[in-house]
Amino acid sequence: MIEKRHIFEQELDKDVKRFVVEVIQFRNSFDSQGPGVPGVLPADAVERLHNFQNAYSEYEAKRKILDAVQLLFGVTPTHYPELDRTGEELVLLGLLYGLFQQYISFDQSFREKLWADVDLISANREVESDWQQCLRLPERIQEWQAYKDMKSYIKEYLDVFPILHKLASKEIRNRHWLQVMSVTGSSFQLEANVFKLKYLLDIELINHQDEIKDICSSASRELELEVKMRSTEEEWTEQVLQFEKFKDGAMYCLSNQHTEGLLELLEDAQSSLAMMLTSKYIGPLQHEAAAWAMKLKEISEVLEQWLAVQDFWRYLEAVFSNPITAKELPHEFARFARVDKSYMKMTKRAHDTKNVLQCCVGGDVPKIQVLKHLYEELEICFKSLQAYLNARRKVFPRFYFVSDLVLLAILSQPYTLDSVKPHLKSLFVGLTDITLTPRPDGVKSAWNMAVLNVKKTIKEDEEQPTSNLIIPPYRKVSQNLQSEHDLSRAISRNLSTCVSSSSYNEWRIVLSDAVAVTSEKGETLELKKEVFLHGGVELWLSELSRVLQETVHDAVVNCVEDAKTFNYIDEIAQKYPPQIACLGLLYMWTRECEAGIADIRIDRKALPNAIRRFWSILSRLPNILIKGSWRNIDQNLTVASHAKLEALLSYGMYLRDIVDDLGKRKLRDVTDFEWKRNMRFYGNICEEGRDGKPHALLHLLENVLEYGNEFYGSRMPIILTPLTERCFLTLIKATTEFQCGAIVGESGTGKTETAKGLAHMLGQYFVSLSCTPKMDFGQVAKILTGLAQEGCWGILDEFHHAPPAVVSVIFHYVQTVIDALKVGQTSCYVNEGKEIVIKPTFNILVTATSDSQDFTMVTELKAYFRTVTMVMPDMPLILRAHCAGQGLKSPKVLADRFTMVAKICQAQLSSTTAKIFSLSSLISVVKTLGAIHRSQNTNNQNKISMMTSDFQMRPTSNTSMLRSSKFTGDKEKKAASPSGLTTAAKLDHSCAMQVLQQCIGPRLSQEDLGIFNSVLRDVFNGLPRLPYATDQHIMNDRSFESLLMKYASENGLVARPQWMDKVLQLYHLSENNHGIIVAGGPGSGKTSCITSLVETLARWSLVKHGNTGAQVHAHKLHRINPLAVSDLSLMFGQLGPNGDWLDGIFTSYWRKANKEHNVHRTTTWLCLDAPLHQGWAENLSSVLDNGKYLTLENCERLHLADDVRIVFETDDLENASPAILSRTAMVFMDDDVLGWQPLAEAWLNERSSAMERKCLQKAFNNTLDPMSHFVLHDSK
Repeated sequence: MIEKRHIFEQELDKDVKRFVVEVIQFRNSFDSQGPGVPGVLPADAVERLHNFQNAYSEYEAKRKILDAVQLLFGVTPTHYPELDRTGEELVLLGLLYGLFQQYISFDQSFREKLWADVDLISANREVESDWQQCLRLPERIQEWQAYKDMKSYIKEYLDVFPILHKLASKEIRNRHWLQVMSVTGSSFQLEANVFKLKYLLDIELINHQDEIKDICSSASRELELEVKMRSTEEEWTEQVLQFEKFKDGAMYCLSNQHTEGLLELLEDAQSSLAMMLTSKYIGPLQHEAAAWAMKLKEISEVLEQWLAVQDFWRYLEAVFSNPITAKELPHEFARFARVDKSYMKMTKRAHDTKNVLQCCVGGDVPKIQVLKHLYEELEICFKSLQAYLNARRKVFPRFYFVSDLVLLAILSQPYTLDSVKPHLKSLFVGLTDITLTPRPDGVKSAWNMAVLNVKKTIKEDEEQPTSNLIIPPYRKVSQNLQSEHDLSRAISRNLSTCVSSSSYNEWRIVLSDAVAVTSEKGETLELKKEVFLHGGVELWLSELSRVLQETVHDAVVNCVEDAKTFNYIDEIAQKYPPQIACLGLLYMWTRECEAGIADIRIDRKALPNAIRRFWSILSRLPNILIKGSWRNIDQNLTVASHAKLEALLSYGMYLRDIVDDLGKRKLRDVTDFEWKRNMRFYGNICEEGRDGKPHALLHLLENVLEYGNEFYGSRMPIILTPLTERCFLTLIKATTEFQCGAIVGESGTGKTETAKGLAHMLGQYFVSLSCTPKMDFGQVAKILTGLAQEGCWGILDEFHHAPPAVVSVIFHYVQTVIDALKVGQTSCYVNEGKEIVIKPTFNILVTATSDSQDFTMVTELKAYFRTVTMVMPDMPLILRAHCAGQGLKSPKVLADRFTMVAKICQAQLSSTTAKIFSLSSLISVVKTLGAIHRSQNTNNQNKISMMTSDFQMRPTSNTSMLRSSKFTGDKEKKAASPSGLTTAAKLDHSCAMQVLQQCIGPRLSQEDLGIFNSVLRDVFNGLPRLPYATDQHIMNDRSFESLLMKYASENGLVARPQWMDKVLQLYHLSENNHGIIVAGGPGSGKTSCITSLVETLARWSLVKHGNTGAQVHAHKLHRINPLAVSDLSLMFGQLGPNGDWLDGIFTSYWRKANKEHNVHRTTTWLCLDAPLHQGWAENLSSVLDNGKYLTLENCERLHLADDVRIVFETDDLENASPAILSRTAMVFMDDDVLGWQPLAEAWLNERSSAMERKCLQKAFNNTLDPMSHFVLHDSK
């Protein structure tokens, strides 16, 4: 072996060299044909990798052998760098292509999966895992093209998966796949067993990802709309009607309350569908949504018409169920019987079906046509009842003041208040409710009456043939009484249908007695005797009116007796209603003045002593007002009690000023004119007046006036002034001389309130009617007939608007009635020989605006009307009375300050703005100040003691609350300077300044507001600026602001502080005013302000009541454009060709709002969005007044419910009448309240890119302000 070693070494060297050559060749082959060669497909690359890995294994084994042999011969092993490098690369390629092979396996299986079965989440997770492994591969691999290819493949999957997820969402429908095909220019089958993922992966979704995202986004919006529509469809497919038993339970009627709820739901659903139909994504659902919108519209129309027919049918059923009516009107009775049968059959089918959709939609004949036909037939029956209705009006003439349909509704339920209560305001001045107590024998009495009625009908049927009398089967009781049950059924049917179904319990009704009446503010008066609610409504209402007047008269008599023993007026005020307490105060004043005048010859200080004695009578009132409770009762004063005390305090001021004036006129005897010209009450009672009833007697000059005894409830008398007193004197003299009165003056002089105040002072019932250019003369004649028969007063406001036909009718009635009264007749003939009964207390007062160019009093009317011209009222005197009535300190100084502010602002501000500073506006400020003043509980004891000390001073002192400015000397003026005010007075005056800013400030533009604030600082100089808001007020404002900001954020609005202040001002004004003007230029934020307020109040109500279980107070906004129609009759209603009244758009919303207020706790906001001018706004003048009623062309008066607000949204106040401006609150939206910044910010918030928002915001800030300034101010 040793000898041959050399040979072996040579052979080894040859083998090594040969192996080196093979390795180099292997390397060259690897470089040229290996898996890393560019362009090799992944599958080929994997195969080559396996081949080279096998070859490498062989080479590696051979190298190990060679290395071992070399070591055996003591030779250093040869290094093979190409083989090592190839081995390393093969390891790396193994990693790469292992991942590549894993990807290929996933790709092949994923492409073959059905779209319906794919799990995108797990697949996405697997691809993300591959991606992470790919990123973790060595950096050397990442430079290879194969790695880059594999990375691009995996990245493509990562990019396509979000698109696949969107396409896999539930909102994608076949129509959306068709859109995808159209976008990508491809086509594939959509069947679940054929549609595979490879179809999507092969159409290059990434290249069309923007279009596909839009398709998916549209699909999402479409799904939202579809869900809403399916919800609406499901709700109204399953919605059912509810019925209630009528009478004895044999008949059913639609439930009014439930149906009203359905109509509200319908309104919401229709609004939702309308919004859906305006969306650009509604395309695929447009026809279906439109079809449902038509269905819901038809359901709404049917239900509304159904309720109208049902109410009409109930009213007429109450009339025609009376056998006497059947005999008097046989043909109309037969017509009603047919309608009755058809209606009952329709209701029976609906009761069996109940489903709303099936009952209201479809059928051979549309249900709406059937109902309209029934309504027309019922109208024909109704028109035949004029004689029936007029007979009831003769019994109770106040029925002349309501329309025929309202009267029919009132007559329909004689044993309950359900039909009478909504119309008490039209029948009585101060009555809003009646307290009833059940009669213990009520059921028995009712049953006996029904039995007698049935027996009488049976007897008449047996005695009289029915050849000419058509009676339906259920009315012919004598032919169907075959069992005891039939008799009971006949008796129950003859029970008056005026009783609601809830009053029936197995043919039982409950009869009641009226025991007390209640006014609007809660003033209650117990009747001297009970009034039995039996017979017709006209009978017990007439009896109620008579007993109520007797009760008022007895209260006057008792008050006079108490006044003889009581030393303080608060004792009388606590016991009697306001009007009685005022008479008691007048009696005390007359007594003290008569005693003082009688002693004036022997005592120089007789009148001052009389003033002092009278003043002591009033001395307790301010303490009670500040304390907030009666002296002997530990209970807070009610709203009615507050108003009563304020009225007494104001009236007492006026009476005290009269005595002051008498003292300066050197009065010597009670027969002097200066004394007798005043209204006096000696406590005299006339047991039988001109109408045969007892009356208290008032004295004026030589005239003795009978007190009318009408119950005025919580209505307060007018604040008297010397001007008002002279007007009263003239009008009363005209009344005693058989003349009517005409009050003429400029707008804002108090014409209407003067007329109402005179009626209030004399206790007369009055009917106020606002004249319109299109009012119907026939309805005016009907009202005048009622005035004459009732013997009450008629106040025709805005008489200059009355058309010639109406003026002619008024002249005819006034002439006829006045001439008959002059000769002592008790009846007269009007309207072509129609005889009516008249009463001597009949009187007409008309008011007219003197600045109206088209008004001239007809010459013939001048003989029957005494004209009184009103001038501007004494503002300081009236404000002083109101301030004193509210319990404010130093009312004279405060009233002078208010007057000074008004005069300075009227002189310095524009003519339109000057109208804001009217007397009525300042009175509203004083009332708001009084409410805030009463709500403050801090330092009350100090205020009470200070006010008490003021009242204990001499009445002529300026520190007294009741000092007249007319007779104040120079020395007293110095004492009344602001520096001489008490601390309590300074606090009140400081609050007055803030309330002025709160109530008047929102009405002004930014420029005028600066002047106004400057005037306030000058007039209210030297007063502490103290907050008047309580903790509760602050908490309420903060809660409201937080909800407002949340609403603004959710609806894309930017809540600037200036804009939020305006919304908050509007909220505060709406709490105390039912009429509000929101004025400002276009784009100033008026609409968003009103909408945000209503929506925020609705949310606030949910927050406050949602968790308590109480009924949520809803808020609804209705927008109306009065100028959207060419004829205002379409907006405010008109008389039809046959004399029927046709409601307009606004009156329909009005009635609906009043109905919602009665049925639910709902505040309705009627927003009139149009330029404010007299053409249409004057129709609402009486609505904005204290009367709160709208006079229609048919002379019907629509009263406004307490929870209804009227908002005027306008950009022009130039043509607004002073009456509108003075009777409404106002919020003025300046241009800088909104500006461009909120609009730009809201637009920028919709941009998705933060960088884009930042850049655009910077550009806006640098350019828009200079540009807008240049356009608005510098350019011409």
